[in-house]
Amino acid sequence: MRGEGMNIFAIVAGSFAVGLLVAFFGVLKDTLWESFSLAKFFRSPIIITICATGLLFLFTPSDFIEILLLWFAAVGLERLVTDFYKAIIRREKPSKFSRPQRDTGWLRERFLQLLQYARHRAS
Repeated sequence: MRGEGMNIFAIVAGSFAVGLLVAFFGVLKDTLWESFSLAKFFRSPIIITICATGLLFLFTPSDFIEILLLWFAAVGLERLVTDFYKAIIRREKPSKFSRPQRDTGWLRERFLQLLQYARHRAS
């Protein structure tokens, strides 16, 4: 019984570490557009830990592969919960999307390449 409790503690602690990893890469991704916020940084580890703990009530992983799957599912569930909150409940547009976007011509170039490809295939 004691080994099982330690195992659950290790899974929950590991889920917090996975959440820190997700938060760290989120900071790396968003630092060009948003300022750093400590509350936003710890949001992912806390929600991932809650999701992983909730998933532990549904099934108990028996090996390391199942623990990895549990953490992966917890990260996905955290994304669903966070984006649901931001898009449906809060209904605010993030500040990084309020700046006008510049046209890089990417779509026009892709369309011209598609036409050239179609012309080549037709001949």
